[in-house]
This record gives sequence, structure tokens and C-alpha cells, in this order.
Amino acid sequence: RSTLFPYTTLFRSPYRCCFSARHGDWMRLGDALARDGVYQGEQVIPAGWVREMRTPAAGNPRYGFHLWLGDETYVADDVIVLEGGGGTRLWIVPSLELVILVSAGPNDSHLPNLIVRGLRDFVPKRVEREATDPALYVPRH
Repeated sequence: RSTLFPYTTLFRSPYRCCFSARHGDWMRLGDALARDGVYQGEQVIPAGWVREMRTPAAGNPRYGFHLWLGDETYVADDVIVLEGGGGTRLWIVPSLELVILVSAGPNDSHLPNLIVRGLRDFVPKRVEREATDPALYVPRH
């Protein structure tokens, strides 16, 4: 255990190797991966290691070192995806310093694409407090 991941364990099963962690630990890992191994100003993952992790495997160009690499279904070119047990997924977009954690739900690109498009394409207009239509906040989606 460490100060970065105080409640985290790694375990091996006959089917896969998983990262079992509390939500906060997932987010800290995502933050460190999004910032090339730096967490709260400290290099906690050796410099250059995250870049190596994102190197596509010879047998599967969508897989790096224990993480999935984005493909054409994502609107950002630098998406990293980590999967855990129980439907947990962590999407990381380093170019936007964006980390998205979902602990259950569909395993697709819809959620991260919606957020990335919103961050890239939308500058909020002044909206009256009574406005409740989501289309006012996320156009074209």
C-alpha cells in the first residue's frame, strides 16, 4: 500500500488480472496517467513509463501495457481505457487532462465522446435559471 493508493489491491484470477480499488484510487491513477506519471506535483510513475504503456502491442494495436488504447470510435486521438471488475471503466484523455470513471454501465465510447465534444465545441451562453432543456447546454448531441 502507498499514499497514492491506500486502499488498492492487485489480484490475479484465472480469467484476468484486475485493479480492484475505491473510486478515489481509480481517479488518482487516472490523474497520474493523464499527466505522464505526475500526481500532485510529484513524479509517482517513472518519467516516460506512461508513454511506454501507450505503445501498441505487436499482437493487438489497440492494447498497450495493461490498458486499452482508443480507436476510431473515440473523438479524441489520445484516449486510454482501463477496465476493472464489475463494469468499472476509466477513460483518460491526456490532451484535455480529463479523467472519467464509470463503475457500471455500457462499455462504449458514447459517454467520453459526449464529454469531449462538450469540452471542445461548446462555450456556454448565458442561460436563464429556469432553462431545463439539456440541449441548451450540450448542442448537437
